[in-house]
Order: sequence, then C-alpha cells, then structure tokens
Amino acid sequence: MIGDWVEKCCPVCGKYYLDHSKSHNKSTCSAKCRHEYYYGNDPDKDFERKIYMRLLIFKNIGVIFTDEELEKIRKGLKDGYCQICKRELPMDKLNIDHDHLTGRFRGILCDNCNHVLGMVFDNVDMLFTLAEYLKN
Repeated sequence: MIGDWVEKCCPVCGKYYLDHSKSHNKSTCSAKCRHEYYYGNDPDKDFERKIYMRLLIFKNIGVIFTDEELEKIRKGLKDGYCQICKRELPMDKLNIDHDHLTGRFRGILCDNCNHVLGMVFDNVDMLFTLAEYLKN
C-alpha cells in the first residue's frame, strides 16, 4: 500500500497496477481488461451490456421505453440495419431514434439518417420542401 493507493495484480493480463479508488475495489488494470473480465468472449452478454449502456443514457434524460419498445430496440440493434436507408451497419453505428417532445421510440437509424432528422428539427414540412428542391 502506497498512501491511499493499493498495488494489485490484474487477473486478466497479469500486469501490476495501483488502485486508487476510495473503496479499493477496482478489479482490473484497464477498461479493456475489465470488459474481458466481466464479459469474456460471450457475445450475448456483450450485446446486453451495450444495450443497457445505451438505454441508461435515455433513462438519465427521462425517456422511458415500454417493454414492447425495448423488444423492438433489441431486435433492431441485433439486425443491424437502418430503418430508413436500409444499410447494414455494426451496432455502434446505429442510433435509437425517439421523438424529443414525447419521448416515443421511433426506430433504429444510422448516423446519417439520424442527423438529417435532427437538422430539420423533425419537421415533416421541411422534409417535403427538401424533397421538392432535390426534384428540381
């Protein structure tokens, strides 16, 4: 023990590290090792963790999803494609789209499609105006 720091050996990589957390309960030397320690090579556990982390962001801003919406989110993220442009993308490139006024879940979108909706402030009339502009 060095002051408030405790020297520990990482159970994943074997490297020694200093745990300076208040309760000295840090289990590994890094986030990478911590992920390996808790989730290993189990893709289902990793997938559930990623969904949990994403939904935690929404919970913190007050958006609550119904059980049916949560199932749609799981299915959409697992399928891995955007509901607008239909491009296949990895899970970390897909966004959970929701109405900012009501908090209602709308779908799973890629970054580009999600940004387009944000840039037009979810205004349908503006989207029609953009479509008319592109036609001309």
